[in-house]
Amino acid sequence: MKPSDSLAALVLAAGIGARLGGIAKPLIRVGSQSIIQRVVQSLQAAGIGRIVVVISPFTQRVREILTETLIGSTRGLSFVEVPVGGDQMYSLLHGLRHLDRVEGGVMVCLADQPLLDAQAVAELQSAFVGRPLRAEMVVPYVNDQPGNPVVLSASLVQEWLSPNALYIGKAWREAHPDRVHLWSTHLTSYIVDLDTPEDLNKLHLVSV
Repeated sequence: MKPSDSLAALVLAAGIGARLGGIAKPLIRVGSQSIIQRVVQSLQAAGIGRIVVVISPFTQRVREILTETLIGSTRGLSFVEVPVGGDQMYSLLHGLRHLDRVEGGVMVCLADQPLLDAQAVAELQSAFVGRPLRAEMVVPYVNDQPGNPVVLSASLVQEWLSPNALYIGKAWREAHPDRVHLWSTHLTSYIVDLDTPEDLNKLHLVSV
């Protein structure tokens, strides 16, 4: 079994792009593709066959674009819709619930990383496979800065889905540094995201 065979992916694409003036970030174009196409195709190219994309009514077009452009390669791709206005942790929790029966782990991806490619996905998978024994989360660490995606072990997913869970996401990471592997890498694609109009201009990206 290849490392990718046991990993699923969760793509968080439900945000309203408040700091970008209401632009749907997953639909921003990188060349001829939207970011969401690029992210999903990078996951597929790295061998991850089970992908859940979290959307909202604001990002409904994400489902349409992926269905239209990934003809013949939508097997294993599914969607879960959350209401507009929920925060990222709300999307994360609902996406993990939708995945169910996680075996190896889950790669949690953001839909505003325009430079994420199959190489970055594959290297992160390898880092997860080779993580220290106690590590339940692997975080790419570039120039003393944590990045994304992150990978969660199957047991951590179950812990977060427990009714007794106190923390998930960043709050959990900060509360349990001994269970987090900060994987040092030079790939800056893990720390490039889109938060402001200046980010768009710097990367010469086009919103739709």
